[in-house]
Amino acid sequence: MKNSLSIIGGIIIIVAVAWFAMRGDSDDAIVPAPTATPTVAPSVGGLIQLAPTDIPAVSPSPEASVAPAAVTVSIDDEGFTPATVTVKAGTTVTFVNNGQALHWPASNPHPIHTGLSGFDARKGLATGETFSFTFTKAGTFGMHDHLNTALVGTIVVQ
Repeated sequence: MKNSLSIIGGIIIIVAVAWFAMRGDSDDAIVPAPTATPTVAPSVGGLIQLAPTDIPAVSPSPEASVAPAAVTVSIDDEGFTPATVTVKAGTTVTFVNNGQALHWPASNPHPIHTGLSGFDARKGLATGETFSFTFTKAGTFGMHDHLNTALVGTIVVQ
C-alpha cells in the first residue's frame, strides 16, 4: 500500500512538472507580427519565440477610426436651423422640412444651384419630408430655400 502511494505521488509530480514545462510562462506567448518579419530567437521546446522588440505597435489613427457623422438640418417657415453647419468631408447632411409650407434646399446661386453640383433637392419638400446630400468637397457653400430665397444658410466642409 505504501509502495502504491509512492508510485502515485511520483506520477503526480512528474505530470505536474511536465504540465508546467509545457505550459510555459505567459511572457513567452507566441504573438505573430502582422506585417513585419520577426527576428527568431532560439526555439524552446519546438516553439518559436519572438523578441518583444520585433512586434510592431499598432495604434489606430483617429482619422481611420472615426466615421463621418450624419447631421440633420431643419428647414421651416423661419429658415434653416442651424443656419451655419460645419462638417468634415464625407458627412451626409439630411434636411428635414419642419415647416407648414413646402421647402426646397439647394446650393447657391439662385435659381441655377451650381455652387455645389448635386446639392439640390429638385423639388419642394412636404412637411416631414427629407433630402440628404453627402458633402465630399471642402469649401464654404451658400444654401437657400428655392421657394423662399430669403431663407439662407451656409455649409462649411473641412
